[in-house]
Amino acid sequence: MAPRNRASSRRPLWIIILIAFVCVVAIGAYLYTPRHYTSCYLVPSEACNSRPPPEPVRVYTDDEIAARAIMRDIIRARPVQSKNPKIAFMFLTPSSLPFEKLWEKFFMGHEDRYSIYVHASRDRSIHSSPIFAGRDIRSEKVIWGTISMVDAEKRLLAHALQDPENQHFVLLSESCVPLHNFDYIYSYLMETNVSFVDCFDDPGPHGAGRYSDHMLPEIVKRDWRKGAQWFTVKRQHAVLILTDTLYYGKFKRYCKPGNEWHNCYSDEHYLPTLFNNEDGTKVEYRVWNPFRSKLAAAVLGGVDNIWIAPGQRVLYLGAASGTTVSHVSDIVGPEGLVYAVEFSHRSGRDLVNMAKKRTNVIPIIEDARHPARYRMLIGMVDVIFSDVAQPDQARILSLNASYFLKCGGHFVMSIKANCIDCTQPAEAVFASEVEKLKLEQFKPAEQVTLEPFERDHACVGGGYRMPKKQKPSQ
Repeated sequence: MAPRNRASSRRPLWIIILIAFVCVVAIGAYLYTPRHYTSCYLVPSEACNSRPPPEPVRVYTDDEIAARAIMRDIIRARPVQSKNPKIAFMFLTPSSLPFEKLWEKFFMGHEDRYSIYVHASRDRSIHSSPIFAGRDIRSEKVIWGTISMVDAEKRLLAHALQDPENQHFVLLSESCVPLHNFDYIYSYLMETNVSFVDCFDDPGPHGAGRYSDHMLPEIVKRDWRKGAQWFTVKRQHAVLILTDTLYYGKFKRYCKPGNEWHNCYSDEHYLPTLFNNEDGTKVEYRVWNPFRSKLAAAVLGGVDNIWIAPGQRVLYLGAASGTTVSHVSDIVGPEGLVYAVEFSHRSGRDLVNMAKKRTNVIPIIEDARHPARYRMLIGMVDVIFSDVAQPDQARILSLNASYFLKCGGHFVMSIKANCIDCTQPAEAVFASEVEKLKLEQFKPAEQVTLEPFERDHACVGGGYRMPKKQKPSQ
């Protein structure tokens, strides 16, 4: 038999090409500094060991140092105690007030608890109610969108601050009407320790797009804010507005409609930006809409306790796109944590995008009926809020509580009667769900309906596996 010829041992060409390519990439990564930190995961280099240099600390001007010192002392000053505190109602109107008779009924019988100031910027106002007679202040012409609107606000505040009894200041337009009675408004404003100024970050062309580099160095773009002109402020914040000249000067010179570089409207940006820069707390107040949030509807419905507090861990079932979750995130704060469970992938995308800006929110796209699937992601929690509109929502809450809710923890559940039994009256469905919860070691403490914000809805809250009270020793 003829001997077999052994095949020549040649390496495939593609292996040689691959090795050459890897060598070129490795040499290039070593020689050239990577511009992005993701490159460091491929080939480490000395440049990966250093972080980008910190942003240099800006040196404040003399005017900024003086203004910050004055404003800090104003904010930290103890409120002036008054034996007869009053609310200053300041009307900024082009001419006469069309709803004077309605306001007269609102103020009737409370003459010692309010003050009225009217700034008529176009025509001299003719009053149809005697309570507005003699309340006009010296007025100047006001042009919409210009600094003259801020001037009018300051003029009203200057007159109102002359009365030491005025403790809260409300700016109103000619079209404003009261929605509650005077006692409600008075108690609400006098019992709060905060001012209400609309303030939000608008990255679009009508927000950040109006910013100009002429505002530098006092106002940087990341601190630029937008909001409505109308406000209610405590006395110390009213003084702060009146004493500000640093930021006011910038807005007067560089925030005008029809500027050569862009349009800017002082009345929409001045106060929000001022308080965002100079109110040392850096607190931004948000609107919590009860028509979009069942938890907010429960609060307005009179629930005594939602059990959610700073520093707590909350499991939120039925997170949807994260509207209410974002408010719960604000409540628990940086020391707390919100586990947000949502089944819908469409809503889950919005939830994940929201969580990118809130590091205390952990989005979980999973079915709340199967908590075992996400048991490795969640620790023990203090509170469960359940908003799953399903016929077995009591069972879903109970199942999740058995996995995650600590003994002595609390729960809040939103009940939608039509999703459980549309043939029964809503009250009967609510009572049935409460009985189901009791059988699962829940102890409901209170129940409120969500009318008029949600039809046939109720909110139930209470404790879970509450420890038994020990009898006092004899």
